[in-house]
Amino acid sequence: MPTVVKKLTKNLTFWVLIAGVLGYFSALLFGDPEWTVDTSPPAFYEFILLLKTVFLALLKMLVAPIIFFSLIGGLLNIGDASRLKNLGIDLGTTGIVTVFFMAMVSSIGAPTRYAVGLDGRDADGAARSGNPAGGNRYSSGGRASTRYDSHGSEC
Repeated sequence: MPTVVKKLTKNLTFWVLIAGVLGYFSALLFGDPEWTVDTSPPAFYEFILLLKTVFLALLKMLVAPIIFFSLIGGLLNIGDASRLKNLGIDLGTTGIVTVFFMAMVSSIGAPTRYAVGLDGRDADGAARSGNPAGGNRYSSGGRASTRYDSHGSEC
């Protein structure tokens, strides 16, 4: 049994999964839903939003080069065909963890008032696209077909 625990604790996927679950439960425990609708959120929340914006901007800046160089480096280091099996297992594990996190994030985002449905309306029923009929600019949202420009006014 100790060898399984030792192998598991050295696995990066395991630690990413643990961090995601801890983040989810800390958001449930410490998050205040009033912050999203309050007209003046606390200064701490504004600081967290600043950190989020900076982090996402830095992440977007790094994603393309990291993916490119990791793919090139991985292809150059394959060596023989037997190592492709491990590559397939790693990709499968990554896919499963990605689906798990997408489900976890969706369970957090869906009940909030900022969730947008497939018809382009938010949870309160207001059109989000600037189109008073709902849907996006190119669909009528199930109502009479009226064309709208990019600002939501009739053509």
